[in-house]
Amino acid sequence: MHLSMENPETEFQYNSLNTYVLSAIVTKRTGETLTEYLTPRLFGPLGITKYYWETCPKGITKGGWGLFLCAEDMAKLGQLYLQRGKWNGQQLVSEYWIEISTARHLKTQNDTYGYGYQLWMEQRPGSFEYNGMLGQNVIIYPDMDMVLVTNAGNKEMFQDCVMLNIIRKYFPVNYHPADVLPENPLSHSLLKWLCGELENGENNNRSTSLRGGWKRNVVFRRKHSDKNTATVFQQPLIAHLIITVLCGL
Repeated sequence: MHLSMENPETEFQYNSLNTYVLSAIVTKRTGETLTEYLTPRLFGPLGITKYYWETCPKGITKGGWGLFLCAEDMAKLGQLYLQRGKWNGQQLVSEYWIEISTARHLKTQNDTYGYGYQLWMEQRPGSFEYNGMLGQNVIIYPDMDMVLVTNAGNKEMFQDCVMLNIIRKYFPVNYHPADVLPENPLSHSLLKWLCGELENGENNNRSTSLRGGWKRNVVFRRKHSDKNTATVFQQPLIAHLIITVLCGL
């Protein structure tokens, strides 16, 4: 690496190894891997049970990459931040940390919108994103009270990509949804049922599929004993977000 250190905090350079070092510090201080440390403090309360996080040869959780999650669990992490760190009445992450980690601290290059603490800023004011490689994203729109998840297998990296630009096209800065939607009892009931499943961690038998993607795509499949289905864990994704959550615990 040939990075100038003459003026620290003045130039953005994306580097996942910094986050790996943070994971190693957690292990050094606690005697637990990052995954072990987070299980009772984050994954457990959120009902996230199906996940896999790669480790280095020394057994240290990689931290900055290598985390595999189902799409509904990605949505839970987004909802946690939308609710300012609170889940089922319990403050899992400091509200102060939510505030400072989602503020822009550095300007970024290549038509992106800035960087907070392990989080990317998005186009709409106040919005931000957990940006994973090759199409894995969680976008949080606080002004619209909305979380949007993408679980893809494209060939694009970071924020300046076709898929995210399509999303920005339909949710531009000047888009404001109606304050009151027309009543739709059936859709409302289905939404309440799905939200209840996600909150209580009961939506674990839903299978997903994979189409196309990167040639180096790695997929882990786990067969269910009662059904001939498989849960698919897609590309490494929002590992950086987990680290920033850890800082706020």
